[in-house]
Amino acid sequence: MKKIRKKLDYRGFTLLEVMMGLVIFSIGLLTLLSMLVISISGNAWSEKTTETVQMVRKTIETIKNTPESQLEYYGYEDEDGIFRHWYIQDLTEDQTNVKMLTVWVYWNDEFNRPQYTSTTTIFHPKQ
Repeated sequence: MKKIRKKLDYRGFTLLEVMMGLVIFSIGLLTLLSMLVISISGNAWSEKTTETVQMVRKTIETIKNTPESQLEYYGYEDEDGIFRHWYIQDLTEDQTNVKMLTVWVYWNDEFNRPQYTSTTTIFHPKQ
């Protein structure tokens, strides 16, 4: 007696293979989405830091170019949620009139309060 074997058709995927593929694809997609969120928050942090450094430089240049008679020795400004304080201190009493300028810039973040501080010396001739 001859046995007749039915030839099985193996073309296509089983339900288990499809489900496992979807699970692996979903895990990869979630990983990419979490990396996207991290990169967006990193870009926002970088933008705030750049604005902060620009504000410090702007403050230093403004104070350097202000005549001594018009100097404000302490100041505070708020610009788009970024807060800036500065303080000017006399270092010498002689004719050179060297001053120390300290600028603090900070903003309120979701989790903390980042701050950038810069100290420099400026020269204002006596008038």
